[in-house]
Amino acid sequence: MSEVRHFTRNDVAEISDLFAEVFLHDQPTDIDDLRSHFEAVYFDTPFRDDDCPSLVYANSSGRITAFLGVLPRSMRFKDERIKAAIAGNLMIRGAKAGAHASTGDAAAHSSQLAPAALVKAFFRCPYDIALTDSANEPAKRIWERAGGQTLRLYSFRWLKVLKPVSFGLDVLERRGRLRPLVRMAGPLGPLLDRTTGSLVSMAEPSVPKGCMIEQLEAGEIIDQLENSRLFDLAPSYTEESFGWIMTMAKARRRCGELRARRVRDSNGQCLGWMIYAGAAGEVGQVLQLYAQPATIDRVFDCLLADAAEAGVSALSGKVDPLFVDVFSKRQCHLRVTSWSLAQSERQDLLRPFLVGNALFSELESEGWTRFLNASLKGEFERIEGAV
Repeated sequence: MSEVRHFTRNDVAEISDLFAEVFLHDQPTDIDDLRSHFEAVYFDTPFRDDDCPSLVYANSSGRITAFLGVLPRSMRFKDERIKAAIAGNLMIRGAKAGAHASTGDAAAHSSQLAPAALVKAFFRCPYDIALTDSANEPAKRIWERAGGQTLRLYSFRWLKVLKPVSFGLDVLERRGRLRPLVRMAGPLGPLLDRTTGSLVSMAEPSVPKGCMIEQLEAGEIIDQLENSRLFDLAPSYTEESFGWIMTMAKARRRCGELRARRVRDSNGQCLGWMIYAGAAGEVGQVLQLYAQPATIDRVFDCLLADAAEAGVSALSGKVDPLFVDVFSKRQCHLRVTSWSLAQSERQDLLRPFLVGNALFSELESEGWTRFLNASLKGEFERIEGAV
């Protein structure tokens, strides 16, 4: 008889192997680093809450056939502290990422029953609101049938190309097309970008007059999020929890440097901040972008300028509904790559997501874990002293 049960430390090795099977296929993987990363994310964390555990689906012999990762988080709703549970890393044995098992075999039977069973068990956990931002179409249907809602305003991502030639080469290499030739042409990318930019009058992003980009201090982001009422619903950090997330977000060797920057004006006032990761010649990932409506234009331009100076070919991030016009004005490409979903018995907690008044960046979701992009041996560093 199959059952849903809590994920334990004893399951880490089996779940890491399952992740490699489902998402990494036959690519060379440092499985010890992957196991260390799983254990740190789900157990050695200041957010750990045994009332909202990750879940596994085991068959009658005890073998795990499916997994649902759960990341408890503390959030602030107006002046109330609430408990959020972030779901992600849903994986089913026998079903490759983006595919489904054929009908009529054991893997297909598990792939049909396990996701719904895991989601229903997850919805019974004692949280105030459940969230995810990585659902595909089948997961979206399961959540909706179980009582969840689709957050369409929070399902869009933006992409801004900064260096078109380098961006094109990076896309071709990631897709495996002409990979040897692409790698040979790689060093020419920056030179061709400068030439192409001149020909098409594509101006290099620059820091707006009167703005200064500085290193972001943890205390500043904590104070701003606690005291600002720009968002009715926002994350709630302590120095320990914010420092831990930043340490974990740096644990990927291939994602490039993690940059946490604040923007100040000539009077020393903080206009906002950006936290993003990116390597020269590759697409950078924005984990959090924060500003007031009156300052978002300058902060976003500072983000683009800082990334361009670092050689990042393009930037991508989640669309904040409050600032969608900013992305539009700067000719960002907007699209839905996965769905954001929520479930709560409290309609007042869902309302900020339905009207675009919640801060739900990749620091609050599972984006900082970067599991889904793991693809090379040695991808994860061992986490020493992360807690």
